[in-house]
Order: sequence, then C-alpha cells, then structure tokens
Amino acid sequence: MQTVLNHAYSERRGVIEMTARVPLPSHTWLVHRGRVDLCDIEGESSQRYRYRLGIEREFTAGGVLTAPYAQAEFYYDTRYAAWTRQLYQVGAEIELSKRWRIEPYLALRKDTKPTPALTDILGLMLKYYY
Repeated sequence: MQTVLNHAYSERRGVIEMTARVPLPSHTWLVHRGRVDLCDIEGESSQRYRYRLGIEREFTAGGVLTAPYAQAEFYYDTRYAAWTRQLYQVGAEIELSKRWRIEPYLALRKDTKPTPALTDILGLMLKYYY
C-alpha cells in the first residue's frame, strides 16, 4: 500500500500484479506484466489497468551479467474511461554483485489525460536482491 500526502493532495494505492516470462530462441525472453492499481484519490475510488510487454536477454560481457531490454506499457484509467498513458523504455540491468544491480534506462512517456504531455526520461535505479 502506497500513500502520497501533501497539503493539496492525498492518494492511497493498492497494487495487484502478475508477471510471466516466455522463452524465445537465443536465450531471449518475452515478458508480460498485467497490473491493477486500486486508487483512492482525494476520497474518490478509481482503478488504473496497466499492461507491459517487453523483450530481454541476459548474457555475460567481460565477466559481468547484463540484461538489456525494451518494453512498452499502456495505461487505462477509470477516472477518464480511456487509455491515458503510453510508456516506452529501453535499458539494461547490470550485475554489480550477487545482491546488487544497477539499471540505467531511457524512456518516453506520452500522456493524453488529464493534460496531454510528452516526457523524455533518463533514469538510474539501484536494485538489491534479498
């Protein structure tokens, strides 16, 4: 459960998610993810349905495990009864140790509601695997 609070806005969110990986030739994977965000935004209930489809491939380069990927994600928001966002992303997850990975990525986000916007994103995640 995620809670976002500030003086002008409050949101509570629960998430249900299912992910599947389908093997393809040459050690490549097709990745599907379905997700539902159950939201309470300023006392109004809504849902956001998200579908992600991607392709990834793990390999070792110079003794370092690397997994480049490309993915597209589409969002349907019940507040607008419409598909409201598209997210296109490429990146790579790079192993630093057995528990730590770093993931640089580039993304393009296209929003249609509530306000149309096109956003370029350069990101970097640090991941810990327990």
